[in-house]
Amino acid sequence: MPLNTQPNFAELGVRHRYAYAPGDAFYDALIAGHRGLDDAQSERMQARLLLLLANHVGDLAVLREAIALARDASLQFVRKLSGFTVPSKANEAAFERAVAEVAASARALIDSLVTSAEPRTREIEAERARARSLARFGPRP
Repeated sequence: MPLNTQPNFAELGVRHRYAYAPGDAFYDALIAGHRGLDDAQSERMQARLLLLLANHVGDLAVLREAIALARDASLQFVRKLSGFTVPSKANEAAFERAVAEVAASARALIDSLVTSAEPRTREIEAERARARSLARFGPRP
C-alpha cells in the first residue's frame, strides 16, 4: 500500500460540501482531545494516538515513508543552509544535530505563538467570500 499524502477523510453516510471539511472535523477532534491536558499528558496522548494509527496502517514501509516525509522539512532547510545534499562522514553528526534543532525550534515557535483572533475555518471564510461577492456583484441571475 503506497503512502497517501492527499486528504483522505471520510465518514460513512456523510456528504460534505467541500472536500477538506472532514479533515477540518478531524483537526477539531484532535484539538479537543488535547484540551485541558498539560504538556506531558498531551505528548502521551499524541504518542498513543500515533501508535494506534500505526497499528491500523500496519505496513512498515508506509510508516517509514511517513516518518521520512515528516522529517523532510527540517532536513531540506539544513541542506539549503549548509549547501550539502549529503554531509560527509566528518560532518554527519553536526548535520543530524542541526536537523533535530531546526525541528525543535520550529516546534517551540509554533507552541509559543499567541493570538487574540478567533479561530478561522474554511466554511466561515467561504461564507465571507460569498457575502463579499454578493455585495460587489449582486445576486446571480
